[in-house]
Amino acid sequence: TIPEEKSVTITIKPTVRCINPVFELIGSPKALASVTLAGRALNPKEYAWDGKTLWLSGNIDEMTQLQLEFEKSGQ
Repeated sequence: TIPEEKSVTITIKPTVRCINPVFELIGSPKALASVTLAGRALNPKEYAWDGKTLWLSGNIDEMTQLQLEFEKSGQ
């Protein structure tokens, strides 16, 4: 995924359980302001971000939305 906005929403549609899913966002702003999964804000212990790759801690069993908010000055 190549984010073009300061907010990105990804719809996850697993056919089998996703365990600790990983997402690579090429060209994204480096600073991540918040991560929301299924309408719940995740705390920093529930994900890791290195400026390009997002790792989520947990399982996803059903269709849900992942929303990323990037810092305005994080380009």
